[in-house]
Formats: sequence, structure tokens, C-alpha cells
Amino acid sequence: MKTIILLFISILLLVYCVVYIILEKIFSEKLIINQRLLHIEETDYKQKNQDSDQRRKRFKISFVHVPKKLRAELILAGIPLQPEEYVLICVCMIGFPGIMAFMFSGDIIISLVLIVLGTLIPPALIKIHRKKRTKKFNEQLGNSLLVISSSLRAGFTFEQALSSVARDMPSPISDEFSKAVRELRYGSPLDKTLFSLAERMQSKDLDLLNSAVLIQKQVGGNLADIVETISETIQDRIKIKNSIRVLTAQGRISGLIVGLLPFGLLGILILINPTYIMPLFTTSLGRIMMAVAIVMELVGFFVINKIINIKY
Repeated sequence: MKTIILLFISILLLVYCVVYIILEKIFSEKLIINQRLLHIEETDYKQKNQDSDQRRKRFKISFVHVPKKLRAELILAGIPLQPEEYVLICVCMIGFPGIMAFMFSGDIIISLVLIVLGTLIPPALIKIHRKKRTKKFNEQLGNSLLVISSSLRAGFTFEQALSSVARDMPSPISDEFSKAVRELRYGSPLDKTLFSLAERMQSKDLDLLNSAVLIQKQVGGNLADIVETISETIQDRIKIKNSIRVLTAQGRISGLIVGLLPFGLLGILILINPTYIMPLFTTSLGRIMMAVAIVMELVGFFVINKIINIKY
């Protein structure tokens, strides 16, 4: 009876998640527009009056409370999900596989392993997407500054130069500069908009541009030449980073091979002689040995990653 109840609850939870995500995708465009408008309003005006609070409540699509850090992480990673959707997906990934595995196999260890994997996979995916998007943004920043410099030399204002980047450059830099241009059009100060962009993308290279623009506004100077110099500096830094990645490629590949080798041998032994390897999964001592081996694998992975991850 308990198994039937758990199965019924799991199916209801899965159906709820699927229906929720489908409905969110149907109205995603409207929700994205509303979210961006609210972000612009919060950027332009710090005061929180009663009308803005009512608007936030009207646009809030879920009762789930999410921290601002999670919302910022999803925006930085470029994942087109509401934070409430992400939390709901995480709950499904944590609970549903573990419950189903326990109902059909009755093995608590397999259920715990699935719960741990469901807990670790979503944050890892966000981290991977965030690193890829941030890296791509920084690689595009040098060429974008050349576009800004050329636009300034042609007689455009700095705001019009930013619009040129938002219009002509590929994603993700065009998306972020488009947000900055919209904030400027709604009356946000230039320095505040640029620092908000640098903070949102966590780009140290963009901080150079912000400092140059502020200094130029205070003491004057040829902003086009300054931006061009910053672009050359950023491109030189990218070349150095690529050179370091080439020099550390051997260590990274060695760590990957050493990390995957035990799993490959385990798979080969299962195919060749299953009865020889099955005690690792069917006995208590074997399961303890497997758990210790996995922990040691993770420790070795993080140690190797720490060694080859050079900060510059």
C-alpha cells in the first residue's frame, strides 16, 4: 500500500512539473519582457514604493521564494528559465529518481546515489554554462571595443556606439549590451549602467572600460584612443590565457584519462566477467569499497584541477 501511495505521489509530482514547464514556455516571451521591464525600473529607481511592489507581485509566477543570487546565476549562465522553474526541476531531479529506484529495487544505497546525483547535477550545469558564456563574452569584448572606438571616431556618441555593438555583434555580448542600451534609454546614468553590466557578467576586463569612461568624463581626453588601447590590452590578455591553456593541456588530458580509466576498466570487467565484479555491488564490503573509490576519485579530480587551474 505504501508503495502505491509513493508511486501515485511521484506521478502527480512529475505531471505537475511537466505541465508547469509547458505553461511557462507558452507564456515565456511575455514573462521575459515583464522581467526585463522590472529590472530596468529597479535599476533606474532605488526607492521601492507601493506601486512597484504591487507590480512585482503581479508578475511573480510562483509561490516559491528564490534568493537573488540564484536569479543572477541563471541570468549570467544564459539559461532561459525562471528561478522558480529551476527550483522545481531540482526538486524533481532530487526526489523522483530516488523514489522510483527505491520502489522498484528496494535498495536504499542506489536511491541515495541518485539523490546525490540529482542534487549535484543542476548546479554543475549552471556552472558550466556560466563559464562558457563568460569566456565567450570576454573573447568578444576586444572586438566590441574596436567597434566602439571606430564609432567614436566616426562622430557617434558613446551611447550610439554601444547600440552599434548591441546591433552588430553576436550573442552573448549583443544581449548584454542591448540590456545596457535599454537602461540608458530609460534614464539610467552611464556609469551606473556600465558598472551594472560589469557586475552582472563578472568581467574584470569590462572594469577597465568603465574606469576609462569615468576618467574621460572627469578630466577629458580622446575616448576613442583610450578604448582602442584597452581593446589591444584585452586581446593581449586573451592571447596569454590561450598560451597558458596550451601549456597546461597535457596536465588536463592526463587528469581526464586517469579519472575515467577506473570506470572504463569497471565496464570492461562487467562485460567480460560479470560474476567476478558483482560482489562490489551485491555485498556490503563491496559497496563500501565502491563508495571509498568514488570519494578518492573526486578528491583526485579536484586536486588535479586545482594544480592546472592557474589564476591570471
